[in-house]
Amino acid sequence: MLKSFLVSLAALLLAGTAHASVVIGTTRVIYPAGAAEVTVQVLNRDPTPALLQVWLDDGDAAADPQAIQVPFLVSPAMFRVEADKGQALRIMHTGEPLASDRESLFWLNMLQIPPRAEVPANQLQMAIRTRIKLMYRPQGLPGKVAEAPAGVRWRLVSEGGRQVLLADNPSPYVVNLGEVNLVSGGRALQAGAGHVLPFAQARFFPDGTASMGANASVRYIALDDYGAGRPGEAQVGML
Repeated sequence: MLKSFLVSLAALLLAGTAHASVVIGTTRVIYPAGAAEVTVQVLNRDPTPALLQVWLDDGDAAADPQAIQVPFLVSPAMFRVEADKGQALRIMHTGEPLASDRESLFWLNMLQIPPRAEVPANQLQMAIRTRIKLMYRPQGLPGKVAEAPAGVRWRLVSEGGRQVLLADNPSPYVVNLGEVNLVSGGRALQAGAGHVLPFAQARFFPDGTASMGANASVRYIALDDYGAGRPGEAQVGML
């Protein structure tokens, strides 16, 4: 009975489809301090219209869009995009003070709301959400954003009985990493992806246990302002 139920449930989930027909025309948004607004393009590649809701958050992906308070406005907040058409989103800073010595990270959300329609009993209808970074960049920050990933300091530490890669970012820029690998003794252990905030630390978790030697290193793919991957490598210290 249990096996039959699990097979039926698996079939139901496999039958459900999630088709993201609307895309944002960039993988990240850079908002220069002092700009009146930044424009982001949205394109509907589907042969049917789409209803969209957009909002910004400050890092809590589960926060209620109606309750979020961020120093930006996005317009329009809800709109319909016709088939094979586009829409420009306007993002405006409200003027509320933000840190002037480092970048501030926010997130742009876009929810594609499925149309009200009859759905076969063996299919799931899902709302598709896209979430990309928005980085507010003050003027006159020292150094170059392209050089920030190479300046990250890496250490291997033990926390709770497992090995953790600790990344320390001494720069004023958000360092975005599309891939992180711990390399030691001829082995490359995947450690995920993520970002390191300015003047802060982030943790990455190698998939396995490394026998650390003098030549242990981290190989990473850093993502630039345009989302392009830039490979790099850095030595790992011990703590």
